Parts: sequence; C-alpha cells; structure tokens
Amino acid sequence: VRRGEFYLIGNLEKGMIRESWFVNLSVSNSMTLTLRIASVEDVKMSNDESEYKLLIVSGDAQTLELLLALKISSELVQITKEGKD
Repeated sequence: VRRGEFYLIGNLEKGMIRESWFVNLSVSNSMTLTLRIASVEDVKMSNDESEYKLLIVSGDAQTLELLLALKISSELVQITKEGKD
C-alpha cells in the first residue's frame, strides 16, 4: 500500500493485455471493481517454466486497502479496453 500499487499474477487464457486497459474484478454478484492497468510484465516463478502476466494497478489508499482485505486468490478477471477510473 505504501507504493500505491496492487499486483495481480496469473495466466492469460486468450487475447492480450496492454497498459491503460482495465481489470474488472467481481467482488460479489452485484459489485465489480474496475481498475486501470498501470503496467504489464511477463514473469516466471521459481521451479515453474510457465510464463505469467504480472498486472500492476495503481489506486488510492482506500481502494488498495479494500483489495488487500478481499484476500483475492484464484479469481477469473475480465480485461477490457474500456472502463471507468
């Protein structure tokens, strides 16, 4: 939270991802968080030959605290070109 960034790591099922696109994270059946992608990096994990995408999103302290509190893991997210900050 000190750096104002939140990190998501995962597999890309299809298509591509670009900086300034949006991650749409479903929080509940009625709420979705839309976060602008600040940066995209290709990363490898130790003892794993697969390549993963590291998505870095920026946000204010309140948004980042919410993301940490959600304890996000193994979530399917939608990536879109358009969204709202």
